[in-house]
Formats: sequence, C-alpha cells, structure tokens
Amino acid sequence: MLFSLALMVLNAVACLLLFWRGGVEDRLGAGLIIIATVAELVAAPLRNGAWAYGAAGVNLLLFLGLWYLSERYDRWWQFLSAVLQLAILGAHLIPVFSPVIREWTLVTIRLSLWSGVSLLLFLGVWEAASDRRFRRERAVEP
Repeated sequence: MLFSLALMVLNAVACLLLFWRGGVEDRLGAGLIIIATVAELVAAPLRNGAWAYGAAGVNLLLFLGLWYLSERYDRWWQFLSAVLQLAILGAHLIPVFSPVIREWTLVTIRLSLWSGVSLLLFLGVWEAASDRRFRRERAVEP
C-alpha cells in the first residue's frame, strides 16, 4: 500500500513536470495517465474472482491512447510506456488462464511494470527539454 501511494505521488510530480516543461504531445500523454489513474481507482471494484476486469479495461484504454500518441508524435517515452502497458495487460489476463496464481503476485507484477512507466515519465520530462533545446540550437545554425 505504501509503495502504491509513493508511486502515485511520483507519477503526479512527473505529470506536473510534463505539463510544465513538455509540449502538446507530452501534456496529452500525462493527461492520459492522470485520467487512467483516477479511472482505475473507480474501476477497481469491478472484478470476477481474481480477475480485475475493471482495471484491465482502464489499462487497455491507456495502452491504446499511449500507442496512438506514440504513432502520431515522435516521443519515445510514450512508445515505451505503451509497451509496458501491453505487458501490464498481459498480467491482467493471467487469472483467466491460471486461477491458481495468487492475486498478490499479479499486483506485484503490475506494480513492477508500472514503476517502469513512472521512470519513463521522468525521462519524458528530460526528452521534452532536450527536444526544445535541440530545436533552439537548430534554429540558430546558419
């Protein structure tokens, strides 16, 4: 529980930095993640036994949104976040195929993968600043 709370705080800080320092594409990605985080809290009670289909649906929509942004814009943090979201979706399907796996194992897998998304959010802030700097330097070159 404490780890989840710390991760949510870190994600909020990273998303605020993306809103502040990022471009439109970064703000859209951060907005998707904020919306998905809130939606997953609301959808968490929707479950069938060990299968949390509410959270799986939210993660599916987040994956599709991040994948769309990564296709439309040139941000590698969004692409890698979409890849991690796809892995999280795979973890959501484990109870469907193997009901003997404990729920805490699945939560641990998803939290581990989500830690990677959190790291990518902070790297996205760096990418946005680097992109802005490189564009400025390119504009100055003769």
